[in-house]
Amino acid sequence: MNKCGLVTAIAVVLFGLCAPAMAQGTPPGQGSASAPAPKPKGLAAEVNDELPDWVRFGGEYRFRFESFSGMKGVEDTRDGYALSRLRLDLLFKLGDHVRLFVQGQDSQAGGMAANPDPPTHENTFDLRQAWIEIRQREKTGWALRIGRQELAYGDQRLVGSLNWSNVARTFDAAKLTYTHSHVSVDAFASSVVAISDNVFDKHVDGANFYGIHATFPKAVHKAQLDAYTFWKTNPHIVDELSKPGDADTWTYGARLAGSAGSRIEYGLEATGQAGTFATSDIRAAAFHGRLSVGVLRNPALLRPRIEFNFASGDEDPADGRRGTFDQLFPTGHDKNGLIDQVGYRNLRKVRAGATWKPHGRVVVDLDYSDFWLDEARDGLYDAAGNLVARIPAGAVSKHVARELDIQAGINVAPGTTIGVGYGYWFPGSFWKAATPGASRDFVYSSLTYRF
Repeated sequence: MNKCGLVTAIAVVLFGLCAPAMAQGTPPGQGSASAPAPKPKGLAAEVNDELPDWVRFGGEYRFRFESFSGMKGVEDTRDGYALSRLRLDLLFKLGDHVRLFVQGQDSQAGGMAANPDPPTHENTFDLRQAWIEIRQREKTGWALRIGRQELAYGDQRLVGSLNWSNVARTFDAAKLTYTHSHVSVDAFASSVVAISDNVFDKHVDGANFYGIHATFPKAVHKAQLDAYTFWKTNPHIVDELSKPGDADTWTYGARLAGSAGSRIEYGLEATGQAGTFATSDIRAAAFHGRLSVGVLRNPALLRPRIEFNFASGDEDPADGRRGTFDQLFPTGHDKNGLIDQVGYRNLRKVRAGATWKPHGRVVVDLDYSDFWLDEARDGLYDAAGNLVARIPAGAVSKHVARELDIQAGINVAPGTTIGVGYGYWFPGSFWKAATPGASRDFVYSSLTYRF
């Protein structure tokens, strides 16, 4: 961990630990024998007291410091920067059946090596969400939501809002939902919003995303079963045979997540893909499996876990058949390591770790991951799905790297949390052959205030 990252992490922790004392201290001039002072209201509560009941205000401010080393495997390369994000929300309840939601967001980055700052990190105040929803009833029946909105399903391995990012992700979409005690079904047509600083964000015409996602909360005892079909289109692409055309990727899958007794929790997800990529056929697949067991008298206090991920790669980059799994629009952060060097494409991974809750307000996670390529002639992709490195003739060894991660989250006061984390990348044979081969590390510290 570099000195700047360590100092920032300590400062954030100290600020967080002092926050409860500052929030709960005795008001000046009021002795201990006096009646207890009323609990201070948050910003949103104070604003909402002045607003009519059909308008609700809320928001969030987040500050995070990040520092990387060994970018692209190059020794002595570093980047450290500060990220800030402000969200302001307004929810209008227009009777019993209509809701209107508007959210603005300002994302800023300071100290980055890149110039200008990339749109994934900086986007000056823009409209993040704006939707209208018509509901049959509050919790059941039909609902139609139209406008700029988040889409998130399951553990967001394929479709998510990517809130770790300083800008995050939304879709311009129309979504129809039916909710019943035994089933909830979403059907949507959407296009992901492309972020561009200093101009109004909009989606890309022709880059569309459609889907049907069904959840069955009672189909399996103590478990939730999800089934889905997604269709993603991309115009004007070039396939592996250098032929131009459009892409149509169909994704089919199911997810089962639940518990067995009070100690065992599990998750399983299997996904297949078909379609066309210009003149190439798509044939890809992915699988995720996770098992955790509570080992103490109180199972929630310490839960070791083990996880396996598989996402297919392309066996032959010149056979007119595309085997690389398309991870779609995931919340990819920390799905395959804290450093986000590895994505859900051409991957085989084993991960072991544990969650420890030493205090009601503190959660600590420790993970150790081992990464391998699925196909030697395909490459390594990062958490965003971008190609990082490839050996065209085929890697002699598929072993990419190992990674050790530790994170802690602390709820220091109502609405206020801090987080710190550190990850270290131990290069494997493929990383050393396909890049300059240096190890990597990543450190972050964050403060989030929701109001």
